[in-house]
Amino acid sequence: MNPFEDRTLEAFLRAVSQMQKPLSQDLYQEIYRVGRALKKHELEVIKEIPNLVKRDVDLNEQYISAYNNLLKQYQAQERTKSLAIAVNGSTSVDLESQIAQILNADDIPGAAKKFVSRLDSQLTDRSKQADFWKRGDRVMALASGGAFLGVLLAQIPGAIIGGLLAAIYAWFTDPQTRSDRNG
Repeated sequence: MNPFEDRTLEAFLRAVSQMQKPLSQDLYQEIYRVGRALKKHELEVIKEIPNLVKRDVDLNEQYISAYNNLLKQYQAQERTKSLAIAVNGSTSVDLESQIAQILNADDIPGAAKKFVSRLDSQLTDRSKQADFWKRGDRVMALASGGAFLGVLLAQIPGAIIGGLLAAIYAWFTDPQTRSDRNG
């Protein structure tokens, strides 16, 4: 799947999971049709989703909001993994099968909520890991700089103290990247 298809499917699942009122029977039948097509790996059905959601005002609002939020996140590079990678490293075919299962469930909004919640927790875990590695890189860079400066000023004891102080400072300050400062 391409990024457009990923975002369309994810926004659709998020919109369905946020529905407060039941969907019409006609809309359920169309969603089931989309689910069956995805199960057969007919990806062209994804292009029909934007028109499908327009049949229900609330669903359309939720979809537009979810799609715009996803687009902002991808553009800001806050999300480094695609939908397929975020779901346990699934292949595109596995992901289609999972989404087809959701869209063919008896309780589509409930199944979508479970999927979206699992997706959000996995993406949160990945962002925490990325933050840990960002901090680790910062600690290494500043600790080595602090140790070097300590050697210049007070030789071995200065290197130890300078390295430790710089490492502590690096760990407890928030690392900023160029994209953080620009955004």
